[in-house]
Amino acid sequence: MELADAYRVLEIAGGASKDEAREARNVLAKVWHPDRHQGDPKVHDRADRKLRQINEAYALLETAGFPKVEFAQREAPPAYVDSLTLRPHPTPPPKTDTVRDKLPRRRVRLWVPFVLGAVVAAGVIAFVLHGQHGQHEQTTTVPTTPSPTPTPKPPSTTTGFTIGSSRDVVRRIMGEPTRIDQTFGERWAYGMAEVTFKNGVVYGWRSSAFDKLKVWLAPTDPKIAAAAQARGTYGPHASRDEVLGVEGAPDGIDDSFGAFGMSHLTFDLDGHIHEVWDTHARPLHIVQ
Repeated sequence: MELADAYRVLEIAGGASKDEAREARNVLAKVWHPDRHQGDPKVHDRADRKLRQINEAYALLETAGFPKVEFAQREAPPAYVDSLTLRPHPTPPPKTDTVRDKLPRRRVRLWVPFVLGAVVAAGVIAFVLHGQHGQHEQTTTVPTTPSPTPTPKPPSTTTGFTIGSSRDVVRRIMGEPTRIDQTFGERWAYGMAEVTFKNGVVYGWRSSAFDKLKVWLAPTDPKIAAAAQARGTYGPHASRDEVLGVEGAPDGIDDSFGAFGMSHLTFDLDGHIHEVWDTHARPLHIVQ
């Protein structure tokens, strides 16, 4: 294992300190500890391998003295996406000249101060006339009713995928995966990020600080999520909808687990918070 791989396994930057690396190892060890998955042998074996990899990465960095490592930048995705086929193209379509492009730029710039001055002058005149007119009218107070709490709307399916999305939707949004693993279920890797499928649709995901997934997650009850969003906090036994309303879509999720950066939440069978791991790297908006 290389030093750069060790930093990536711990999901920390190449110049992280010893304390940051230790905190990352402890948090990931709690998440991937095999004892949490005694009921599922397949997940238990995978968690065991993952935990050994985490410990190996920390041991390597500790032996090397936690040196700074520069990560190689991943190749940027194509800048243009065909609006009809939604497939990426290496180059954008040829730009056609318009009448505005053919106008002399210097002439346009010369007119800008005059146009702005005319707009400001018109605004001042309108303000003065409105104030004089208001002095001769009797003001009346109109009772207002409080506006309802806005209901958060999920993003368009063209900007992200979610639980239940098909393989085609994930491929259209994220592109071709860097690796497909079918050893224990079906998992698509995008660098260090991972998408899990079950019966052909998205079952869960785990994003990475280096490879972000484009995901969204709609709450079951938008009103509960909107109320929590207005408060900006939630309690230690809050529901999934309250957490979604405040924190947004998680970086990692499955049936009983939700990750927000280095902080994590587990939920019981009723969908309420069971355990909390709150870190300074990504503090949660929870009120104890």
